[in-house]
Amino acid sequence: MVLKETEKSVYEWGKGVIAQSDQSFYQAASYFLESINFARRTSNPLLLIRPLISLGELYVTQELPHKAISYLDEAYQLTLEHEITGIPRIALHYTIGYMHVRLDEYYSGIEKFQQAEKINQAYDLLYKSGEIYTGIAVCYRHLEQYEMAEQFNFKALEALQLYNDSKKKARIAGVYNNLGIVYRCRQKYDLSVSHLEKAIQLHKEKGSVHWMNNSMVELSKVYNQTEKYKEAKTLCQAVIENNTSEHTLAEALLTLAESLCHLGEKDQALQSIDQALSYFSNRPNNRFFLKSSRLFTKMAFEYGKQPEIVSIYDKYFAIRV
Repeated sequence: MVLKETEKSVYEWGKGVIAQSDQSFYQAASYFLESINFARRTSNPLLLIRPLISLGELYVTQELPHKAISYLDEAYQLTLEHEITGIPRIALHYTIGYMHVRLDEYYSGIEKFQQAEKINQAYDLLYKSGEIYTGIAVCYRHLEQYEMAEQFNFKALEALQLYNDSKKKARIAGVYNNLGIVYRCRQKYDLSVSHLEKAIQLHKEKGSVHWMNNSMVELSKVYNQTEKYKEAKTLCQAVIENNTSEHTLAEALLTLAESLCHLGEKDQALQSIDQALSYFSNRPNNRFFLKSSRLFTKMAFEYGKQPEIVSIYDKYFAIRV
């Protein structure tokens, strides 16, 4: 049987969704791109908007927001041109808001999430309400408005209780993860640990290795802040051995470098910060590059002008003429 372009687009998009669910992110991107290519050969704007949003969200999830911009902008222009609203517009506003978060544009993120929620209210829907409130909470956390962040995380949990799908637990785990970070920022370490442990357990039950790793890195940061460096080291090493993305690996290496520095394991600490910088230096405006730079500066003062320090400085910080 020969499939039509419309059917091929839907088929490839479905394969992308399954691959993403299986945490095969590179394969998912390939399928979404194929779906987009087939959809472009049709006259159906909704058929094209769906994989554009899916690919954009995938890139944002993988900490690659710049790669998402063109696809999400194309989807946005299509919704304007064809006056498309309802669920597709909600999904698009949510994903663009998510992209703004990854670009450290938190006020723009809040604006987009609020636009998505207004459409929900206009149509008496709850589409992605849990995720929308979670996104707003993340923005407020980055803006250091922790009480607002806590409130919106609680709103997200309330909304998620109304969900009835296979991803409900994973989404709740994401909120627990975010609350754990908020409590860490507020130095409420016991609450932080308990929420992050809940997140890790739920992700483990669902087999969500990628998101479990993310929560494990966050828990290791709490351990570093509470001087439990050996526990932080153990968690980071587990993430590194079982990593699912370059960003999570680099963040684990950065956190591990801090643990090793406090434990007096100089050579391993320098090796870890070197590997972390090799990733984050390609994103020099990223907050993780700034964190890596601060930790390296601390190491340089502590260890002095040694060959390893000079080598790292020359690779990532020396001004090229």
